[in-house]
Amino acid sequence: MGYLAACYYGHPSRALEMIGITGTSGKTSVAYQLAEAKSLLGKASYYIGTLGYGQVQAITSAVNTTPDGLCLQQYLYHARQEGCVAACLEVSSHALAMGRVAGVHFDQAIFTNLSHEHLDYHHTMKAYAAAKALLFASSDLKHVILNGDDAASAQMQAMVSSPQTHLWHYGLTEKFPISATDVQLTIEGTTFQLKTPWGNGAARIRAIGQFNVYNTLALITSLLCSEVPFQQVLDVLPYLSIVPGRMETVFLKPWIVVDYSHKPEALTKA
Repeated sequence: MGYLAACYYGHPSRALEMIGITGTSGKTSVAYQLAEAKSLLGKASYYIGTLGYGQVQAITSAVNTTPDGLCLQQYLYHARQEGCVAACLEVSSHALAMGRVAGVHFDQAIFTNLSHEHLDYHHTMKAYAAAKALLFASSDLKHVILNGDDAASAQMQAMVSSPQTHLWHYGLTEKFPISATDVQLTIEGTTFQLKTPWGNGAARIRAIGQFNVYNTLALITSLLCSEVPFQQVLDVLPYLSIVPGRMETVFLKPWIVVDYSHKPEALTKA
């Protein structure tokens, strides 16, 4: 159905910079903030994921993290009609196993992490990881962005089939090309020292928690791979919204946070 819908709608993903994000946790944060960052930098971008679909300032609710093949192509068509030049798509393991993203031309694929979830559907962690890895098999990918601190990244990397695909690893130690060190966590935001092949500097984000440093490193790498100048990337970070329901501070005194955590690993990190 995905291939047929892509034909019907004129292959909209080929006219967009398509960025697919998969992983157990962090998909929503990375996709949402990446779409917002691109739009703030003058490149209107579409978000499709758990929160719904549309440009960040006007999201419409949806049922699934990743829509079925027909709706997905329809949304991408609407993105083009609205003048968007990029789309940031959460890609769930269900969607990959069911072929919902068939017919989508991805330019970048991002892997956040892997932990216990959806075993009612996949039955084993091995099958769950294998479903995630399907995103990285496309020969069209220009960039693959992996969490170097997560052991499952090796399985994702093993799926990369084209020698033309650039591989990037990020993490919290300087052994990775894109890294965050000297991380300072407070209830009002986070700062860290950013090191990349494009430049080094001090970064500040409104999001809280160490796991959000990982999410930010993923979106930073994506922006840099999209040829956004390093200083512009640093400059846009403090303006990114807190993603709704993702360690979202709604009051400081007393400190009240709304968080969607429902997976064992995510609850622990929260």
